[in-house]
Amino acid sequence: MIHIQEVRGFEISMSHQEKHRSYKACGALYGLFVPLIPLYYKNVKITIFSLGEIVMVIFRVALEKDAQTITEIRQKAWNTTYRGIYPDEIIDQYNFDRYYPKDLMQIKNPQLKVYLIEDGKEAVGYFIYGKNLLGTYKDFEICLKSLYILPKYQRQGIGTQAFTMLKTYCKENHINKFYNECNVENRNALAFYHKMGGKIGMKDDEHESQGENTCWIEYDEAN
Repeated sequence: MIHIQEVRGFEISMSHQEKHRSYKACGALYGLFVPLIPLYYKNVKITIFSLGEIVMVIFRVALEKDAQTITEIRQKAWNTTYRGIYPDEIIDQYNFDRYYPKDLMQIKNPQLKVYLIEDGKEAVGYFIYGKNLLGTYKDFEICLKSLYILPKYQRQGIGTQAFTMLKTYCKENHINKFYNECNVENRNALAFYHKMGGKIGMKDDEHESQGENTCWIEYDEAN
């Protein structure tokens, strides 16, 4: 269950009745409640209640000093997500020196929103969206570039919260659609993106190496 506690420096208070209604709604949604309110640009503090354990999670705007952490999170995520999809040597010989400068450039780029997701002082994921600087896809302006969450923190609503932030950004900036790329063999990610309202718009899945098989997933915020 996600309960927004702090947005842009203001604490949101709820009456006992409001809390009761929220908790009731959570039960109906398998323990997940995500208010649709603006959450970007500033730090966002949320509380996740899962299996009786209270975990504090913060979406924090990434700083240049966080580039190394983001590179390390990707390495950890690849080890579980892409094992069996990418060749083992790519995962086992992860090239830190290749990805660190790219992550630093993304943080510095004003056309991208880069967030570090933290549980206390521990980084548990990261989230990047903005203009695709490597090319274009149809007439889409905005791309969800990365959403990595470590396995322990998956299926607790953090990914849904990230999508709420992105969809809110699109609506407030009169952007009616966005997209992301995904490896065709990453079944768990594809199921999640479908749950978030995504539909496959294009596929490139005839490569000899399955690690190169890609699809483009589209989200229509006008509906």
